[in-house]
Amino acid sequence: MSEQNPYGGPGQPPGDGQPPYPAYPPGPPGVPPQRSDRWKIWLGIALAIPALLASGFVTGAAGFIDDSGGLSAILGLACFVAPIVMLFFRATRKVAIGLLIGYAVILVLFAGACIALLSSYN
Repeated sequence: MSEQNPYGGPGQPPGDGQPPYPAYPPGPPGVPPQRSDRWKIWLGIALAIPALLASGFVTGAAGFIDDSGGLSAILGLACFVAPIVMLFFRATRKVAIGLLIGYAVILVLFAGACIALLSSYN
């Protein structure tokens, strides 16, 4: 009866036993698969701490040059906006994503440390 049934019998696949489509879409012949760019994201995460330290040092040094603090504010804003600008270019997009992830992780860690210090005063 399962030979006449187009949906197959119990425990049998429909049709002649072959799936109706391949498991993965076939790629173009002769083209190797793309390499992963995950290392760029990890590079950006690893560069987050040195980037924050360097930007803090540069903006602090700029505070000695300009007493009004305008130069420090401009350099600090430029260091903050640089990863966002890097998102627009395909070559630096993954590193910028890693930098932003690293900045977010550092912010969460420092916020947790700040809350722990504040709660210890009670």
